[in-house]
Amino acid sequence: MQPPLAAIPDLLLVSRRTTHRRGRQLAVEIDLGGERLVATFLPKLRLLAEVLKGWGDGGATGILILTRGSRRAVALRAGVDDLGLDMSVLVQELPSASGSEALRCLEKLLSPPVSASRQAEEG
Repeated sequence: MQPPLAAIPDLLLVSRRTTHRRGRQLAVEIDLGGERLVATFLPKLRLLAEVLKGWGDGGATGILILTRGSRRAVALRAGVDDLGLDMSVLVQELPSASGSEALRCLEKLLSPPVSASRQAEEG
């Protein structure tokens, strides 16, 4: 039996290593502003980064933080910078819309941009 993890993300996406490519990990944290940044959220974020680094097999590892409000996003970005984590961390604001409009906004937020070279291949 394995010991419990020091930190558990809200969502964890893992692509295992194959013979042709390295594995990838993306942890997603949904921050609704209920936790104090310095005392609670940022220490948990540091622990999460350590857990992810321990699982890493040399592939890309990152954390996406979705939060409410521009002031909270700015504070989170500053806190993340101060942590100096050894991985990519992106802070984005959650859509302010609700219902099906919120889902469309979230889909747009999470959809990767299409590069010009990929557009040429598809066109």
